[in-house]
Amino acid sequence: MDNVRTANVFFIAFFYKLFIVFLEMKNLLYFFSMFLSLSKLLFNRKSHKRRTKLLFKADHYK
Repeated sequence: MDNVRTANVFFIAFFYKLFIVFLEMKNLLYFFSMFLSLSKLLFNRKSHKRRTKLLFKADHYK
């Protein structure tokens, strides 16, 4: 009985660790995509302005 309990605790801890690692991976991907989009905005500021102007015109003439 004791061995079964320790095995259950081990499995629970193992899956808990996997879950935490998975969440951290998701957060890292989220921050990485945020960083990429921010850098795109910073580097393509002119094209971004042009795109927003076009979008504004499209909204205006809708």
